[in-house]
Amino acid sequence: MILSVAILVLLLAGAMAYIGSPLLAPGRAGRQEEEDAAFFEHETSLRLLRDLEHDRQTGKMDEEQYLLEKGRVEARGIAALRELDSLRAGATLRGGARA
Repeated sequence: MILSVAILVLLLAGAMAYIGSPLLAPGRAGRQEEEDAAFFEHETSLRLLRDLEHDRQTGKMDEEQYLLEKGRVEARGIAALRELDSLRAGATLRGGARA
């Protein structure tokens, strides 16, 4: 009987710790959202670069406009990648390294 109660108490404590862990690290969810946004921005930039290249190859866009748009999109992608690297480096320094 005592063993059953001890096991039940341990299970309840484990469940409470698991459920309450986000409350102990409230900034983690915000950082994850920032990482997700930076990753999405970078992926969007890559997609736009492919579309721009296709438009240039098919003659839908002249070379001058292509170079202008390409530079703008590359700058956006690079900024997003730097932001993502910065967020991940900060998480690693705070002990929140991810696989």
